[in-house]
Amino acid sequence: AIQHELLAAIEEVNMYAFSFLVILSYVFYFVFATVCLASGLYYVAELIEEYSVTAKTVIRRTLQAVVVLHIMLMAFEDLPFVYLVLSLVANSMLFLLLPSFPSIYISDPKFIVCSLLAVLNHCAWFFFFTSVYYPFPQILAYFSLCVWLAPFMFFISLSANEYTLPNSVITSDGETDSPLQKKRSSWLVSVFSSLRRQQEEIMPDMFGPSSNAKLS
Repeated sequence: AIQHELLAAIEEVNMYAFSFLVILSYVFYFVFATVCLASGLYYVAELIEEYSVTAKTVIRRTLQAVVVLHIMLMAFEDLPFVYLVLSLVANSMLFLLLPSFPSIYISDPKFIVCSLLAVLNHCAWFFFFTSVYYPFPQILAYFSLCVWLAPFMFFISLSANEYTLPNSVITSDGETDSPLQKKRSSWLVSVFSSLRRQQEEIMPDMFGPSSNAKLS
């Protein structure tokens, strides 16, 4: 009986140990995904700042693709028509922001209306998918491509508004050239640069000779 209880206790400890490893792996993957996402946002923000004309073209093509996706869903899927129309209108309204791109201001009425429609679109589809069962991959695919993609691209592009000055010159290859170009940086790039400097101060040996030169 004692041996049986001892074996049961060992099995219980092993079960808790394995559960701890699972939780630890979740934390590791969450941190890894967060770092990758931050690095990707930093890189995309810098590209948009330097090539605002190319970014505008990519956003326009993306919006057109999203509109085509909504039309295909209306024709071939049994999703609610009213919700699809709302999503189509929310994404189509973003075309109004393109003529003034990258000069997009948060106080602009068009930007406010587009933001409200994006939030309303997200909430509508969230409540729909919580009340009607769909496989999670389908829900994730729809939210990623039809709900979040276009508004998120404009959110990242807000950084170009601070970077492209009124007296800047846009070259034929889409590169923005300005005498004050290197003196201003977007809020998004500034955040990641600040985090990078803090990491270099805390762990200087992990960031190469550039950080060691600061200490010397």
